[in-house]
Amino acid sequence: MTDLSLTLNQMLDRLDHAFDMQKTFISNASHELKNPLTAIIGESEIILSKERTVEEYIQSLGKITSEAERLEVLTKNLLSLAQADFDFARVELTPVRLDELLWETSDYFEKTSYKGRLRVHIANLPDDPAKLTIFGNGNLLKIALINLIDNGCKFSGLNPVDLNLRAADDLVSIIISDMGIGIPEKELEDIFQPFFRATNAVGFKGSGIGLSLTKKIVTSHGGILKITTAAGKGTRFEVHFDLNSQQAFKEHSSTQGIVG
Repeated sequence: MTDLSLTLNQMLDRLDHAFDMQKTFISNASHELKNPLTAIIGESEIILSKERTVEEYIQSLGKITSEAERLEVLTKNLLSLAQADFDFARVELTPVRLDELLWETSDYFEKTSYKGRLRVHIANLPDDPAKLTIFGNGNLLKIALINLIDNGCKFSGLNPVDLNLRAADDLVSIIISDMGIGIPEKELEDIFQPFFRATNAVGFKGSGIGLSLTKKIVTSHGGILKITTAAGKGTRFEVHFDLNSQQAFKEHSSTQGIVG
């Protein structure tokens, strides 16, 4: 009876925590969506309240465009977050070469304001391409990498961010490390919750969705996401794929999803 009582109490605690997280998610989502909408409406009302100069119209339209872009990014992130709970029956799954994925991601950042900040390290890799190949959706995996690298660049000032690919035996790993502000240790357990933002991230742009989305994508592909961090010293994310487990994942997905 004591064990049963303890189990029930633990279950109720988990349910209570889940309800609290759901309330927090809804509250934060509403808040994040409302802010740019309020700014757009407010700016529009001001500029339409009386005739303005051309310069004032241009300035106002610039503010509206900026808030609209912010809203677009947030909406895309929310849709991606929902898609990360995808049914593999609706997602095309194909072999993905991780070394090629890293170079594609690197090329992407060379076209952004973070150009020159990302250092790619790909060396001493096996000759067999199968040792660098996992089974999944390349677009979703690229989103996960972009989120981790973008975080590293954003919170690291002008310091470089390192992107490493390693393969040993039946384990292939992607490691992203930075020399940024890090994450307070007491907040690590919440860092993958949607809309959660570390207390030292105040002043940096962001919606708190990226890490939650990344975690869902990695785990949905049978991978493991690990984080090592220290406030003021930087953060290191490790994405691990066990190739033996990937074979079982492929066989399961072949019966459940669209195999390319």
